Amino acid sequence: MGDFNKQTKINKQASNDGSSGTAVAFSSVADAKNYYYTAKEQAVFDTWCDTAQWAVINDGDGDATWLKVTMDFAEVGEADSWHSALDALTGELADHFATLSNIATHTPSIEESSDHIY
Repeated sequence: MGDFNKQTKINKQASNDGSSGTAVAFSSVADAKNYYYTAKEQAVFDTWCDTAQWAVINDGDGDATWLKVTMDFAEVGEADSWHSALDALTGELADHFATLSNIATHTPSIEESSDHIY
């Protein structure tokens, strides 16, 4: 089991105008993963990450709208392969985002975090 290039990302829903509409709240990790990622993107995590742990976390208002993932890779360089595989699906992600129920008021974003799950 590797622990190369351990990283944590937090998927968030940023308000487009600062006030209108509501972010989607999640009752499970599966629901949050399906909101932020397509099935093919989730498969990329499964293929390239040695370990990936997910958690729904609360936003600044205390609502469960963010998805956090901490991952590492078994071999040096696999993080680059993982990232390239996700980049290859960029068009699919744009199509997926267009179907989100609150896309008119919120845009998904990803931030780096040093606060790892494991």
